[in-house]
Amino acid sequence: MNLSPEAYKRGQKAFLKYYFSTSAIILIAAIVYYAVVLTRIIPLIITAPIILLYLVLIFVRIFVRKFIFSLVSQKLDAEAFLALVRARKFDNKASTYQLYAEYAIGNYSSVVAVCESKSKIPALSKRYGYYYLTYLANVYFDLGEDEKLREVCSLFDERLSKEKQSRQDTLKKRHLRMSFYRMYLERRFDDCEKWLEAPTRTEHDRYHRIFCRARLAQLLGKTEEANELFALLAKEIPQLNYGKLAARQLSEPDSFNSPTDTFDISQAPTELVSYGPSRARTVILRIVLCISAFAFCYITAGYVQQALDERKHERESAAYYEKVRVLLENDYDGVEIYDAFLLVDREQNPVDSLFICRTNTDILIGSLYSYEGSDETLYEIAATVPIASLSEDKVPLWQARLRAQTSDNYIDCAIYKSKNEAPEACYAPIPLRIDGKTVYFVISDVVRDTMSIVPTE
Repeated sequence: MNLSPEAYKRGQKAFLKYYFSTSAIILIAAIVYYAVVLTRIIPLIITAPIILLYLVLIFVRIFVRKFIFSLVSQKLDAEAFLALVRARKFDNKASTYQLYAEYAIGNYSSVVAVCESKSKIPALSKRYGYYYLTYLANVYFDLGEDEKLREVCSLFDERLSKEKQSRQDTLKKRHLRMSFYRMYLERRFDDCEKWLEAPTRTEHDRYHRIFCRARLAQLLGKTEEANELFALLAKEIPQLNYGKLAARQLSEPDSFNSPTDTFDISQAPTELVSYGPSRARTVILRIVLCISAFAFCYITAGYVQQALDERKHERESAAYYEKVRVLLENDYDGVEIYDAFLLVDREQNPVDSLFICRTNTDILIGSLYSYEGSDETLYEIAATVPIASLSEDKVPLWQARLRAQTSDNYIDCAIYKSKNEAPEACYAPIPLRIDGKTVYFVISDVVRDTMSIVPTE
């Protein structure tokens, strides 16, 4: 069937909406995952990819229904849907999208060809067998071929009887039309009417119910009612299968007297034409997915290891801080450790093992050391800064040159109200939280010298 250029444009427009929406949700998921990684919470880092992948898949399914399937289900534009399937090869091996489009547009010969061909493939028949049988039943009901419809329903029931009861219940709910076709074949018209009164979810389903009512009215000899319903379909949806079938019926008035008349608007069954992705494209996609999955796992493992290392470092630091605090508590009260670290110069040579802490009244800056052959840790206070002096309005608040305890170096350091006041080439500022305010201890330079400690103003 040839499709109009306008149909391809409408299909392309719908595809782009789906594509950009899907890309956006994947980007958002990536940003959320990055934010989770920054938390360094290992359980979150491990579980977040699974949760985010699940959510992405849910949104992708929503976007498929909203932008792709809605072309038929709500907008009743089966031609655009089929154009999209053809142009983008937007289908799977089972050709489920193609079937939806071909059926809705009225290409019944293609529907039969696809169902019969795909059913011969064991893997597809196992997973989609009931799906194919339902489409064949749809075609034969629409065309009024009751004997073929009866054969399909019998095959469906025979196959269904071999399933577990829970599986049977699920399949019956999934293929509700089959129960209507059984009632139709058994001429249980009251039950058919009750079935048709159930609410529908889509516009396409609503018109399907109207078509079914027209067929029942025809069978019951209600020619006028059937004629009105067929006319409504032919007028409102001339582009869809039900509208085409109705128009064909109306063009042959004599057929109203023959309830078993065939509404056949198709040609003889054609050879299968599939629009699914090519084998090469499928292989490439699988390779890309495998590489992406490996890279994702590798990156995630790296983040987890980094988080573990940081947590280990935090534990070791906390233990070290406590060791220093206990050491200083022998001589001072209310000791709070701000930082304790090994200071190195620009060439990464060790300078001194420093600590910065506070008591109730002072900031203490000192060195930790031990004598060779001894396990005892000792300390030396290099500078004492009264906390009260840090409220003065000057820059810097305090400044000094301190002698290193474990190397022949001097350490130029200062305390500032703001990091912005510190020299650009300084070591990383250390924040000191004091009475609700933060000041910054800064080491500006390490100088190799023999001078004693020289406080500077």
